[in-house]
Amino acid sequence: MAPFGALRIGSSALRATQTGIQITGQSTANGGEKYPRRRDSLVASRTTDREGLRIGNGVDVQHVERIFDSRLEDMLRGARSHLGRLSRKSEALSRLELVFADTERTGHRHATSRFFDAALNLANQPEDLVSRRLFLEAARDLSCSFRDQDRALCNLRRDLDFSVENIGRTMNQIGPQIADLNQRIVFGENAGSKAHGDSDPRVRRDALVGQLADLAGVSVQESVDGSFNVFIGSDFIVEGERAHGVVVDKSAGGDVPTTNLCFQADNRPVSPPGGALRGLIDARDEIVARYRDDLNTLAGAVILEVNRIHRSGEGLLGRTRAISEYPVVDASATTGLSTFFTGIDAADMEVSQEIANEIRLIATGRGGRPDAGHNMRAIAGLRDVEIPQTNRSTFEQFYGGITGNLRVETAEARELLENQGLVTERIQNERRAISGTDEDTVQLVGFQRLYQDSARYLSVVDTLSQTLMQI
Repeated sequence: MAPFGALRIGSSALRATQTGIQITGQSTANGGEKYPRRRDSLVASRTTDREGLRIGNGVDVQHVERIFDSRLEDMLRGARSHLGRLSRKSEALSRLELVFADTERTGHRHATSRFFDAALNLANQPEDLVSRRLFLEAARDLSCSFRDQDRALCNLRRDLDFSVENIGRTMNQIGPQIADLNQRIVFGENAGSKAHGDSDPRVRRDALVGQLADLAGVSVQESVDGSFNVFIGSDFIVEGERAHGVVVDKSAGGDVPTTNLCFQADNRPVSPPGGALRGLIDARDEIVARYRDDLNTLAGAVILEVNRIHRSGEGLLGRTRAISEYPVVDASATTGLSTFFTGIDAADMEVSQEIANEIRLIATGRGGRPDAGHNMRAIAGLRDVEIPQTNRSTFEQFYGGITGNLRVETAEARELLENQGLVTERIQNERRAISGTDEDTVQLVGFQRLYQDSARYLSVVDTLSQTLMQI
């Protein structure tokens, strides 16, 4: 073997071991968190035929391959998608708890109790103007409590809409990046170039797809050419080298506008199977809407029942002044001078302006006896009456059912979120086991010995060359 041939063999071994040390060292330093483990594949260099003998020319790095489990990656994307959904629902329920939070001297329960206590106090002394003023203030506090809670629910809904809109913007940023990386992967790998480390477009693409899984519960299908097709349900969000953008659609949703996402190409609604977007939509359209409906049911029942009794009575100025100008045709009406509360639900419930201006119009008595307090005692008695509109429960029981269900639902959501976090962590641990560093450490020691052997081989070749030069 010629000296230069021997040197070539030794230098190729050094280059190969240096590459192996670099790849293994980077995987060890990263710990498998940022990108999958890699290993180099070594092949013998092309041999040389000499005098009937096939002489080796060292070793080359054929390619660097990822240690990657696609099944596990799919499982992790699914787990992250479910985690994102549960996280947003849990956050919304926690905010709902703040809306319905009560203390001993503040909150809706206190306002309701104060209203009925003031009604009973006025029933006992219907001619006392101070008692009438206290009852009016208690009624105002109760209606204000309903309006404040409804306003807080509307604000929560708007915040959820804003988050939906932000997710749409983020999706429009991520989609084109994935499409661009698809193009780079197809072009680069067909040209025989495969990057590794942070510059690997596959690594960057996996990270971006993971972000989309967190946001919208996407699924992935890899094409033969190595590109990804990314779906939300059965709809493309990325199709090879083409990204499908989404647009924001703000449509009327009752008294509060609703923000939804639609595909830009055909304006079809985006229906994510999971992820933060699914959690936001569920929280807005199901959870918040349900609790707002319950609050409106309660407010409507209070308005209807109090007005029904109030109409049948008379105040200190008599019943004639209260209803003569606007006779009551429909006994279920909630507007007019004979009513105590105006409005139909929590959003617009208020004490009648006519009564607010003249507290002597508060109908405390009946049958020409406004000083007897019978009518006001009937209003105070509503505290213990089972109302049809509230599922045959009292006002306080119905509200207690709302807050009790909310506590249970919030606790269940937190437990589900915690359990899903453990599931996600377990899958991540399995992923780390594949991308773990124990095997890398063994390989690193092996590469070290190979490097030392290669250097020793080159030293021997150099000594032999010096000897030949001296002959």
